[in-house]
Amino acid sequence: MNKQLPHLITLLMCWLLIAPAQASIEDTDTSPQLLINDAQQGSQPALLMTSHIKGQVNGLVVSMTLTQEFQNTSANWVNGRYVFPLPDDAVVDSLTLTNEDRVLQGVVKEKQEAKKIFAQAKAAGKKAGLLEQNRPNLFAMSMANIAPQSIVKAEITWVQKVHYEGGVFSLSLPTTLTPRYIPGESLQLSLNELTEQAEPVAATIQQGWAVHTDQVPDASEITPPQVTGMKRVDTHRIDIDIHLNAGLPLDKVSSISHAIKVEQQGSAYRVSFQNKDELMDRDVLLQWQAAAHSIPQAAMFTEKQGEAYYNLIMINPPVKNIVSTLPKDVTFIIDTSGSMAGGSMEQAKNGLLTALNLLSRKDRFNIIEFNNKSNQLYDDSHSVSDDSLRSAQTFVKNLHADGGTEMMGALKRAIAQPEHEEYLRQIIFITDGSVGNEKALFSYINQHLGKARLFTVGIGSAPNTHFMHGAAKYGRGTSTQISDLSEVNAKITRLFEKLSYPVMRDIKAQWPSDITVESYPANIPDLYVSEPIMLIARSEQPIDTVTLTGQIAGQLWQQQLTVEQGGTASAENINKIWALDKVNDLIEKSVLYGEPVTKYKNDIVKIGVENQIVTQFTSFVAVEKEISKPEHAVAKDAQVPNLLPNAKKVHAPGTATPATLQIILGLILLLCALVYQRFAQRPRQKGLQA
Repeated sequence: MNKQLPHLITLLMCWLLIAPAQASIEDTDTSPQLLINDAQQGSQPALLMTSHIKGQVNGLVVSMTLTQEFQNTSANWVNGRYVFPLPDDAVVDSLTLTNEDRVLQGVVKEKQEAKKIFAQAKAAGKKAGLLEQNRPNLFAMSMANIAPQSIVKAEITWVQKVHYEGGVFSLSLPTTLTPRYIPGESLQLSLNELTEQAEPVAATIQQGWAVHTDQVPDASEITPPQVTGMKRVDTHRIDIDIHLNAGLPLDKVSSISHAIKVEQQGSAYRVSFQNKDELMDRDVLLQWQAAAHSIPQAAMFTEKQGEAYYNLIMINPPVKNIVSTLPKDVTFIIDTSGSMAGGSMEQAKNGLLTALNLLSRKDRFNIIEFNNKSNQLYDDSHSVSDDSLRSAQTFVKNLHADGGTEMMGALKRAIAQPEHEEYLRQIIFITDGSVGNEKALFSYINQHLGKARLFTVGIGSAPNTHFMHGAAKYGRGTSTQISDLSEVNAKITRLFEKLSYPVMRDIKAQWPSDITVESYPANIPDLYVSEPIMLIARSEQPIDTVTLTGQIAGQLWQQQLTVEQGGTASAENINKIWALDKVNDLIEKSVLYGEPVTKYKNDIVKIGVENQIVTQFTSFVAVEKEISKPEHAVAKDAQVPNLLPNAKKVHAPGTATPATLQIILGLILLLCALVYQRFAQRPRQKGLQA
């Protein structure tokens, strides 16, 4: 036995290395789901769901209700969890759960308190629901004690602003998410931390395929299981029913993502899918274009809540026919990570080739591609010439999607490019944004970008809009989304038109001097051509006028909007949008000044609870009074998977954790052990033969 001991120890070490690594890789696929066996349809997730979005668009304000049905098809009690996307500017303001004849109404509490209430209800055998925000565009619904063969209906309402640019209004409704890459080293919680978190952690139905890291400490909460499709055809389907009242004549209502049916009803429209119950594998993109004679130059929507007045204001500055003659120094960053595989990579390459053709002979450029590591075309940017363009086109055509999404390295390379006097320095970032360390990237952009400006081009059928919009905001640029190959030329050309016109700077709002007004954004961002100024304000008295000023190409611009010009249409829920914009202003402060966001936690909790909205620090919790689950019954945890976005080829983008390295080391050690064992036995065998 003593002679076998070293062999056993070596084999044990090999197993210890390989087992967790293999588990980590397997977990990226389907293991977090609870599967049941259906006699007719085989293994199926225990919770299946359908979704329905119904809502109204009134002018610039959107009010939506998302209804989701979760069905426990198993013979067991189940605790379910579903991570799902919403628009990154959605203000979630209600949660209602219905199970059989019981209706549970959600109440907003401080996040840890809500988790504690949910955990206690779950342990007691009560039905309960918990709705949390993990990112501005990513939420999680946890449901406790769902009875066998029963259906839970969850209704979530939210409000948001309509996007407007160049006479076109648009609305994006995400239905799934692109798996996020998780960089950083694995976190090992101390015993104290585990003890401290024991109760809240028990509240959640754990969890995603990634482990927490030093760069993404909530990694497991934002990496739900994802699948390419389901055997049942009646799950992961969605339909829409939207009443569109734009408040002005329209030329067209259309969608680039889905075939839609548009019915005119007086001056309004009803929009639905032509094919009822579409797959939840891409964003629903709607847009409506104002008639040529009715493009709005200004608008004001007003709401009175209690003693306060809330105003949503839009002003379109006139386009100055001044085209910038300054040459550009453009650094293109293109994402070639595994999450871009398929249609996204083709869109990105076509977009970059289109952009190269739009450069002038006065410009300079460079290209950086990245996945696990970054690689650049030139050490320094090159002048535009036939030779440099040919080299760039060859470089782009040879790009392939594979590996991780180490975005920070590419960003550092781009910002560290040598500066050239007399050139406008611009960075154009082409990516699906599928990373989990958005906050660190925003902070780096804010602290190191200098005089350059950063523009994001979101690629694919479900890009991470939180990253796209945030990076553009802190980069003092704009964001463009391309969801289909047919859009590439038009969207990239429009982006370069923006870059050709001077930016309006130093924009300020002047309110009536005798009225106290709290408006957001507190610091109005620079404005590019065809973009409107959007403001939301709260006052104790009605506002009858506001004056906007700015600088464009060295000239003063000023415009006054009065009640008569703006129209003062009434609207609902502007107060909720104002509350979320106030929260976002506090979060932006933490990034701009390099402060921990927890510095503003008390203020954000106060805003969230007073206005009953979900924030980074507040959640909805709903609990029934009676106990439903029999004492002897055991509830199993289950997760509802998301579909992979349309045209995606990978299940998960992997992590920066050393799972693969562990497997390689383990196999090498195993091989060494076997060789050692074979040679160690030879003398003994020879001795026996002799």
